[in-house]
Amino acid sequence: MSRFSSFKPFLIGLGILAIGVIGFIILVSLRPEPPREERTVLAPVVQISPAIEASGPLTVSGTGSVQSVRQVALSAEVGGRIDWVSPRFVNGGSFQAGETLIRIDTTDYANAVAMARAEWTARQVDALMAREESSIARREWERLQARDSSLATPEGGDLGVMLFREPQVKMADAAVEAAKARLDDALARLERTYIRAPFEGQITSKQAELGQVVAPGVVLAVYHSTAAAEVAVSLRPSQAELLEDIHSLGGSRSLPAVLQPSSGGGSSWNARVVRSEGTLDPATRTLRVIARIANPLNQDPPLLFGSFVSVAMEGRSLEGTIEIPREALRDGNTVWVMNEGTLSIRDVEVLAEEESRVFLTSGVSSGEAVIVSSLSVVTQGISVRVAQ
Repeated sequence: MSRFSSFKPFLIGLGILAIGVIGFIILVSLRPEPPREERTVLAPVVQISPAIEASGPLTVSGTGSVQSVRQVALSAEVGGRIDWVSPRFVNGGSFQAGETLIRIDTTDYANAVAMARAEWTARQVDALMAREESSIARREWERLQARDSSLATPEGGDLGVMLFREPQVKMADAAVEAAKARLDDALARLERTYIRAPFEGQITSKQAELGQVVAPGVVLAVYHSTAAAEVAVSLRPSQAELLEDIHSLGGSRSLPAVLQPSSGGGSSWNARVVRSEGTLDPATRTLRVIARIANPLNQDPPLLFGSFVSVAMEGRSLEGTIEIPREALRDGNTVWVMNEGTLSIRDVEVLAEEESRVFLTSGVSSGEAVIVSSLSVVTQGISVRVAQ
């Protein structure tokens, strides 16, 4: 076999490959040119909201717990055994001013009153006798003068004092006053066996029971007033400045406020901001203002002591300010404004912020479109378009 015969299959394959390559080149060169399209660059899509001119009063909000305006620890002023308690002497029991809650056994104190009254009566008799003896001494002296006209009536000094028994009269009068003081003291101690409600209120914590022997100073119950409740709200200094003349509140001047459950719900109660505590808390650097509501348990529905509530207080007038959605305010107090298809970054002055609104004093005008959506990349003057 010749050498050519051995290369023949290879040459045939190479020829076929060459023919294929040439055909592919011819087909590519003869195909029609595809139409060219201009590439369109789309501007980012944004959502906008109009800035509007605000009006009416600003609302300053905070939270706090409902507490009584007065709370006292009722304690025993005298010692003894408790021999009577009111059926309403329980946690939550209500009393009117002057009603008796507890009575301590009065036996010893009533006996002390009887003895003091008897002593007072005896001292009154002694004083009456001393005055009568003084009168008798004067009459005796007058009879002596009638028999001897040379005797002169003592006008003073030790002779006159002793002659008419004036020291004895003064001692008797002093004994009457001392006996009366002991009687008053015994009556007061007897009265103190009755533990009475100092004002209209309710028992917070009962700490004594029938039959218990108590000593002076022992706390019998914790008692709070139900005539009014207060809510202490902590505000940052910037928030407190939004309330009109907060440091001059008091007397007849107060600010309207509305209380609502912090957990939500449709209930609300009208209250008044009556004062501020005047100094910043050293730990939180906040100022506490006090909102008060009268007769909280008589409201519809009742406002329970210890409830945690939100407080919306009426602040300064919003005239001359601009309102925008909360989402439109960016970090660093800037706002993005859409102006003729471009984005403008504005620095703004913020007067106040609420949960859904922000109030500005400068930087944005009424009617301008502020951007409320987010963009990944933002530069001054980039093109933007409104989402349809």
